[in-house]
Amino acid sequence: YDRQGKTFMLLADPSVECFSLDSLAHYIYMLAAGIAIVLFYPLATMLIPTFQFMNKGLDIKFDASFITLEKQSDLFVAILSTFYADLNTLFVLIVQALICIVLAGYNYKSEPCLVSYMNPAKTILYVVSAYVTCLAIIWQITKSMAILLILLGVLGFAVICWLLYEQRTKLLKLMALLLRIGGKLPF
Repeated sequence: YDRQGKTFMLLADPSVECFSLDSLAHYIYMLAAGIAIVLFYPLATMLIPTFQFMNKGLDIKFDASFITLEKQSDLFVAILSTFYADLNTLFVLIVQALICIVLAGYNYKSEPCLVSYMNPAKTILYVVSAYVTCLAIIWQITKSMAILLILLGVLGFAVICWLLYEQRTKLLKLMALLLRIGGKLPF
């Protein structure tokens, strides 16, 4: 925005004036964009969930409400990052982290995928995305590499502990087998 001329300019090229109604071309472009948005947005929102059920060869299918929520969230983050990233990157990152947490919780509770092993995988994907976004937020605030490395180590340790806890019976059987085999080895 140019305060002296009281006009809006394109950030990438200040010679291009935005929101000017001096030219007929602007009216035509605005009309075409408005029609495209009015027609495309509802079609994209409603058709994306149904496309997965049209493909008979597709094994991994999600509940239509989950796909709609996921695509709306993607669109919301894209809009925020397009229009507000230059103004406040921290705000965009916080909203993105919240969306990842909400999607992880929704995915965990509703188990929207028809293939059961995909639900935990998708939940983990959202949790890791939220964690990485939170690391980016911490970096934006502190600019400290030491804090980031510590937090990455905490995540790695937590994942290893969780895997050990979840797979404890298999690990105990494997250790018992190794001890039995170890007693029979010649060295």
